[in-house]
Amino acid sequence: MRSSLAPFHSRHHPAALTRRGVLSRLAPGGFSALALACGGRGEPQPADGGGATHRPGVPSPVRLTYWKSLVGPRHDAQVALVESFNAARPDVQATLEHAGEYGAAADKLRIALASGSPPQVAMLAVNTDLPAFARSGALQPLDPFVGRAQGTAVGRSSPRLGGPPAGGPPTGSAGREDDGSVDGFFPGFIRDSRIDGHLYGLPFARSTPLLYANADHLRAAGLPETPPSTWPDLLETSRRLLRAQANGGPAGTGNADEPPAPVPYGVGTSWWEFQSMLWAFGGAFSDDQMRVRIDESPSVEAVQFLADLVHRHRVALATKVAQQEFLKGRITFLTVSSASLTQIEGDALFRVRAAPPPGYRYHAVPGGGSGLSLLKDTTPREQAAGWAFLTFMTSAGSTAAFARATGYTPVRPAALRDPALRHFLETHPNAGTALAQAAAVRPTDAILAAPFVNRHIEGALSRVLFEGAAVSQTCADLARSLTLQVSSPQPPPTNDRRT
Repeated sequence: MRSSLAPFHSRHHPAALTRRGVLSRLAPGGFSALALACGGRGEPQPADGGGATHRPGVPSPVRLTYWKSLVGPRHDAQVALVESFNAARPDVQATLEHAGEYGAAADKLRIALASGSPPQVAMLAVNTDLPAFARSGALQPLDPFVGRAQGTAVGRSSPRLGGPPAGGPPTGSAGREDDGSVDGFFPGFIRDSRIDGHLYGLPFARSTPLLYANADHLRAAGLPETPPSTWPDLLETSRRLLRAQANGGPAGTGNADEPPAPVPYGVGTSWWEFQSMLWAFGGAFSDDQMRVRIDESPSVEAVQFLADLVHRHRVALATKVAQQEFLKGRITFLTVSSASLTQIEGDALFRVRAAPPPGYRYHAVPGGGSGLSLLKDTTPREQAAGWAFLTFMTSAGSTAAFARATGYTPVRPAALRDPALRHFLETHPNAGTALAQAAAVRPTDAILAAPFVNRHIEGALSRVLFEGAAVSQTCADLARSLTLQVSSPQPPPTNDRRT
């Protein structure tokens, strides 16, 4: 078993980021075994369903279009899942189309809805786009499908990817992980898939924020390699890193030919990564009724602490490319999504440690990522086929495979019985840190469901971090902007900086 500090280098494992590598992760026995385990043929159908043959007297397959986001291994993993679904379900053929990343995909979906040509299935960012499209009436509530017995060929229970989980069916409600029940999902992930009391999506590519650390920097400075657990601890550790550099620690010799000494912390302007820090100080963007709270004392304190890391203490670098700076060894700590874990471990030339984001008075983490939703204006056969597709893509086997290939958090506890996923977690202990947070996910502040709110927040953070704007005044201005967004949404000025 690899040491808890050992990196996973793609240069030593060329399959890690290739299509063949992704498919091998999805099924230890190869892709043919994957399709056969799903009840399909040894040769999988293409993701566009082009291999389906219509036989006389047999109803034509129901054709679904699935608009998705995510690239690289996250794209390849979805292609493999769709191919497996098509191979196992000759009565339903799904076509996968890349719609762009979350923001671009949401804009494309709005245009498609206006023109009357939306897909049947869409991947939607859970914190922003899912609530917006649900409240606009564009999505099909999934409550009627949950637990319903499927009687037609299209509606029969979806096949499990890779067969039943190892060890046989579990006891209790968790034993119904693939029968249309939502009991088998991590509660936090299914909780923020409900909007105004109704279920509008199933969790799929879900993540939580993590604090990543360059363990080599910490060791060279004579510091514990465990990342700090509170924001004051992070400040103190950062100061000690700077003192070690001044005394000849990592990159601290002062030689003009050497790269500049690393900065302890890299800070971006992502509202989602800031959400956990805001909660840690007792603040919030809003309450559950969308009443703005960003101008309250605990919220202002959190923003001020972040600004002080950059401008007062000079232990943090404000940057739009924090992950790239981290991989180049120019910063020691970084807060980004757990979805970046396998990429960071694969690309880093140093040992990576991951920990929960720092707390302070409180500790909570937001759920991030996306889920899968059905569009409303579809035929009953398309809806039944779409539900079969959703339950297949989010089954225990599928989420185990997707987690192994990408680093996303499995959305069902039953996935942990998958031997290959267990091996992945043993050899990638950082992934276990992300998984441990799944049971404590808290929905993001309600106001994030209002259009453009995320952009206004990130514009305000940009002014504070990059331009040195006064924190109290910026928070007051942001509070007014967010209040207006609830009643009359407007995009922020185009000159606002955002990562």
